[in-house]
Amino acid sequence: RLDTSAEAPNLYSLGIIKTEGDGSVPLISAGFMCARGWKTAHFNPGGAKVLTREYQHLPSTFMQDLRGGSMSADHVDILGNDELLRNVLAIAAGEEVEERVLSNIKEMSARVVLPPHIV
Repeated sequence: RLDTSAEAPNLYSLGIIKTEGDGSVPLISAGFMCARGWKTAHFNPGGAKVLTREYQHLPSTFMQDLRGGSMSADHVDILGNDELLRNVLAIAAGEEVEERVLSNIKEMSARVVLPPHIV
C-alpha cells in the first residue's frame, strides 16, 4: 500500500520517489542494460554491437494527440517516435546510427556494483 502521507522536498511526494526518468520508469531501470549491462560478456556472450541512443521527449499537446505525438519519448509512446522509426529502418538497411546520450545514465550505471563474475 502506498503511503501518500510521505513527503520530503525534492526526494518524494505523496509517497512517490522523484528521480530522473519518464514519469513512471526510473532512468536507471530504463537505461542500465543498454548503457552497461548488454556491454558485458555475461549478458552479451556473442558480443553483439550495442549502442545507447536516447531521444528527446517533445510531446504534443493532449488536444493534438492523446499518445504524445511523433516526438514523444515516453516508454509507452517510444515506438511511435518518428526519429526512432527512421533509425530502426536505417539499421535494417545496413546504415550506421551513432550513440547519443542525453542523460547521465552512463554515470549512474557506473555506480551500480555488479558481482565480480558479471563485470
